[in-house]
Amino acid sequence: MDALDPSQVQQFARQVENIVIYDSGFRPLKQRFIEFPAKRPGVKIGFGVEGPRMDFVIAAIAFLGAAMLWAQDPVSQQPALKSAP
Repeated sequence: MDALDPSQVQQFARQVENIVIYDSGFRPLKQRFIEFPAKRPGVKIGFGVEGPRMDFVIAAIAFLGAAMLWAQDPVSQQPALKSAP
């Protein structure tokens, strides 16, 4: 894969945004940013500003952060998965 397809990144971002269904404290991607203090000091790169690569990085970090919190919760507090009939 040489480049990220913008439509795939948008689809991934929509799926990540759905985390709010399970975590009311989840901050939307539009409110997130990333900084590279050594490379670009003082510059905050927001979601939707720099292109698909940065959008993917921001969405992936948001997803991994939510997944880590979910994995730390005791199993008894996690919603039960519905099994197929």
